[in-house]
Amino acid sequence: MNKLILLVLLSLCSLNLYGQNPPNPNKSALDLMSRGDFPSAIAVLDGDIAKSKNLFESYKLRGAIRRMTGDFPGAFDDYDKALALKANEADLYEQRASLRMILRQDFGLILKDLDAAVAYGKKHEKVYTLRANIRRQAGDEAGAIEDYQAAIGLRPDYASAFNGLSSIYAIRNDNDKAISILEDFINAFENSGKKLVNPRREVMATSSVNLPTLSDKNVQVGESTVIFKSEPFSTSTMPTPEQIEKMTEKMEQSKNTALVYINLAQHYERQKNYEKALTTVEKGLRLEPSDYFGYETRGKIKIATGDYVGAIADLSKSIQIMPNMGNKYLDRGIAYLMLGKNTEAQSDFDKFLQMFPKGKENMEKRIAEAKQRLEQ
Repeated sequence: MNKLILLVLLSLCSLNLYGQNPPNPNKSALDLMSRGDFPSAIAVLDGDIAKSKNLFESYKLRGAIRRMTGDFPGAFDDYDKALALKANEADLYEQRASLRMILRQDFGLILKDLDAAVAYGKKHEKVYTLRANIRRQAGDEAGAIEDYQAAIGLRPDYASAFNGLSSIYAIRNDNDKAISILEDFINAFENSGKKLVNPRREVMATSSVNLPTLSDKNVQVGESTVIFKSEPFSTSTMPTPEQIEKMTEKMEQSKNTALVYINLAQHYERQKNYEKALTTVEKGLRLEPSDYFGYETRGKIKIATGDYVGAIADLSKSIQIMPNMGNKYLDRGIAYLMLGKNTEAQSDFDKFLQMFPKGKENMEKRIAEAKQRLEQ
């Protein structure tokens, strides 16, 4: 951990270790945690719990450490036990809800925890947005819209809520409304004079930890998660939980702001407004240069405009960052095909079918359309 402040899993919510009132957990455990010695910190807390010492705070802190280190079932068990001791802790309901998502538990249980978080005072844009996401997945679009709007009312620059609200209208095929929501955010953002200055990051690796991402239809678990390293703090010590939370919030806002640009670029691409789509996606990539979705989107735009070499470069970059998403192989295969590189194209088509065996009909349709363009 010497020069790394933390392995930050971007799909996780911020840590919120302390909630509204500063607790008094074992200081030795906190010191070990601050130095990155998580196993020893857990061992200290194990001892406290065995002695029934400060049980609520010990369960809460051990749960947070387990969550940070990827032991999601263990973290869930600790939060469960903490809430059994103190049932009015809004922060813990929020954390348990996020763990229920990771563990792919029932939507009803997730919503129950989020309702409790709000009822006990966690009226926060992140909680409303998370509840809106779950309501959207459960088919409660009206409830989701209400929650997204509540989040925006609390924080008018909260990009995640704008992305979610726009997605509902996109699902309804009300693309004009979906676009206007994203454009409203961007206009306000670009006219605010705000600059998102983020910690320097580079992709370290992909984690084997499976984290859920919300799609338009269901909760999916990706095969890998990108892990970044950041170095904005002193290398001699780990940052405090408050610093971690602040940094994570900044990273999430930057990521979701970039996603507004990328989602909007996709809408422009569907309207065949390629110049505007390209300008918009490039703004998103300037905010988040390691966003695999941005490179994928720009690759598709370049295929549409006939820049097949550029498309291959972008799609290859996207695959490098996040290799386990099959549609990118199909898109790159089409670009190779348009350049007459049939061997490379077939390799990508085979890879696509390995990942999506039921996608053969769609693939053959795309190939036929590409060959037709070549003949023109």
